[in-house]
Amino acid sequence: MAYRDLEDRLEQEGTLQDFHVLLDGIKGDAKFQKAFQFLVTLASDLEQQGIHEYMFIGGYGVLLQMVSLLGARSIKRWRGSYDIDVVAKDYDFDSLLQREYLVQKHQSHLTLFLENYALDDSLWQKRDLIRLYGITFPTLCLPELLKMKLEVQPREELPRMRDRIDIVHMLAVFERRGQLAISQTNLTDFQRQRLYRILRIPEADIERMDLFIEPSRAYLQRLRESLKR
Repeated sequence: MAYRDLEDRLEQEGTLQDFHVLLDGIKGDAKFQKAFQFLVTLASDLEQQGIHEYMFIGGYGVLLQMVSLLGARSIKRWRGSYDIDVVAKDYDFDSLLQREYLVQKHQSHLTLFLENYALDDSLWQKRDLIRLYGITFPTLCLPELLKMKLEVQPREELPRMRDRIDIVHMLAVFERRGQLAISQTNLTDFQRQRLYRILRIPEADIERMDLFIEPSRAYLQRLRESLKR
C-alpha cells in the first residue's frame, strides 16, 4: 500500500488538487493529517483489491457520516483523531492488513483498532457506502454508531468529552436528515438514560462544545420529551 498509488488514482479522477487542499487545511495537526491520509489510502487500496467486508466505526465513522451530509468541508472543522477503528467480517482481515499492507496496529502517527465481530448479517446490509474523492468508505450506519458511542466508558456517568461531541454531531445529522434519533434506533434502557443525561447538560454548555454543526434547541427538546416517556 503506497500513498503514491492513491495520488495516481486521484489524479486520474481529477480530485488530487482538492485532496491536497484538504490536507493543507488540517496540517496544523500533523498527526491528524497523517491519520486521515492513511485512512483514505487504506480505503482506496482495499477497494481496488476488491476487499469490501469491513466498516469504519468510532470517531472516523461519525466523521464519514457528516461527510455524507456536508461534504469534505466537514473534515477541516472536525475534532481530529489519531485512532482509526475498523470492524471486519473476516477473521483473517487482521493478518491480511499486516501481511499485505504492512499495517501495524501501533504506528508512530496513528493507532489502528481492528476488531472482528460476529455481527448480524442484517447490520452489514445496513452499512453505508460513503463516497469521497471517488473512493468508497464502508461505514457503520448512523443509528448503530450512536448506540456504540453511548456505550463508551459505561461505568462513568457520561462518555468522554470527545464522544459527547460525536454524539451531538450525530444528533445534528439525524435532524438534517429529517429523523428523530430515537425513532431510528432501538436503544437499550441504559443507552436511553445516558442520552437523556447528555441532553440535560445546559444548552449553553452544549453550545460551548467544539461543534461545527449543532441540533436546534427545538430538536433537542423533542428528544428530551421522547426520552422521558
